Amino acid sequence: MHESKNLYRWILGIIFVFAIIVRTYAFWSNSMFEDDECRLLNAVLDKNIWEMFLPLGNAQSAPPLFIIIEKVWGCLFNYSELAVKFIPYLCSIGSLFVFYKISQKLLKHKYSILIAMFLFSLNYYLVKFAGIIKQYSCDVLICGLCLYYFPSIDIAKLDKRNLILFGITITLLPFLSLPSLFFIGAVFVLNVIKNFRNKEFYKKLVLVSLPFLIVMALYYFYNLLPSQVEMNMRFPDEWKIGMITKPRLIVIATFVYNFKVLFLPNTMTLFELILFFTGLGLLFKEKDDFSKFVLLSFAFIMLASALSMYPFAGRVSMYSLLILIPLCLKPIDTYGIKSMLFWVFSLLTLIGFNSYYLGKNVIIADADRPAPIKICGYIRSLFKPDNYITYSPKSLMNILKERFDSKQDFILLNEASLASYMYYSKLLNFYPEKVFQLPCLKKENAREVLLDSLNEIASKQKCWLYLIKDYSVNPYFDIILDWANENNIIFLTKDRESYLIYVEKK
Repeated sequence: MHESKNLYRWILGIIFVFAIIVRTYAFWSNSMFEDDECRLLNAVLDKNIWEMFLPLGNAQSAPPLFIIIEKVWGCLFNYSELAVKFIPYLCSIGSLFVFYKISQKLLKHKYSILIAMFLFSLNYYLVKFAGIIKQYSCDVLICGLCLYYFPSIDIAKLDKRNLILFGITITLLPFLSLPSLFFIGAVFVLNVIKNFRNKEFYKKLVLVSLPFLIVMALYYFYNLLPSQVEMNMRFPDEWKIGMITKPRLIVIATFVYNFKVLFLPNTMTLFELILFFTGLGLLFKEKDDFSKFVLLSFAFIMLASALSMYPFAGRVSMYSLLILIPLCLKPIDTYGIKSMLFWVFSLLTLIGFNSYYLGKNVIIADADRPAPIKICGYIRSLFKPDNYITYSPKSLMNILKERFDSKQDFILLNEASLASYMYYSKLLNFYPEKVFQLPCLKKENAREVLLDSLNEIASKQKCWLYLIKDYSVNPYFDIILDWANENNIIFLTKDRESYLIYVEKK
């Protein structure tokens, strides 16, 4: 028995050490800001603290307190990339310990907890966003803390001091992590169920919920709603797949899409879905407050998606892994080794997550990648820098600044490179007058429109092409490169998937 306990601790310790190492590698190797990070920084750099509570613009949305903390922290370290990314990194490390505590509550066997920690430790999105200054790692930590602590809160038993503290906490949490609202809603409903006939409870409920609802109403109408309108105008189809609507096929498609993204590079999504929904059914049978709270939280997540208020999709739903992973393992945790169902669900688990441990070639590709990248073995891929960022805005901006001739040169860039150019030109105090953006293109006539624009350049005129990122949905780097090759290329350098080209028009 003692040896078994020691073995469990050793394996758990190895998993924790591995998880911390791989997140540290992702953080350390990602020493540049990617496109979406630049968009966020461009949106907040020139704003004061109070403006963070209003829409950020530039199709960006992030919790105000999270942005304020990042802004203050960034100012202290002159917006050094690693310094600014340090907060998401800490959140990512902290979420490991919180998830372990959640797994202990949802799973009863040590082998199930170890498997859950293994899946959580090497999840691609959880690792990747340890080194990206977006709110998603913070979401995982905050929602994890809510999931762990909220089920034990009985509002009817709180004294005046703790009632005030609880009210302040739930009012501030959405300004750090918006998905915390799902867990706040769950704690309210769970308390109503537990104290349905207690009149004193309703007095306390009103006292704690009224200020919260007023603040959230102001937050919604002055920040969230305008941000959503702007996002829908700028990117009308961005989160459509993450909204669960009435037709059954759309509901199924939403779950399939989200599981494919959150558990990539695993492609056996059907097996993962069977495990999850079986685990969800098994959780329904349990009567303790923690199980009820998890079910209520997931119900609020689904409700927000059904009402098109918050998508259940991709990186914005990373926090849902706190629930998805343990429930996928609930079947093997529930049935004993002597049961045939245990072995059936064990086989489904091995198949569903086979890309994590097989040494075969797998493909990791997400919305941020210009193209899929073949790798040999998933775990080894986590120690490849190009797995976290595939372009180099800062190094190419340094070269451009050094070689640019303001008397005769001008700069051309595509729309996907605009945010990177704006941020790094400001960071490096490089402000040339002649900077032009190439036209935004549609697939139907992209080549013709782009070539017409490039061919308007006068003969013998020299220009710099600052091409940091290409949109994966509508790429046109190849068109620009073909045009450059037909003219006189004076200088060309490629860093990762980014290009800097100095070309003279024939």
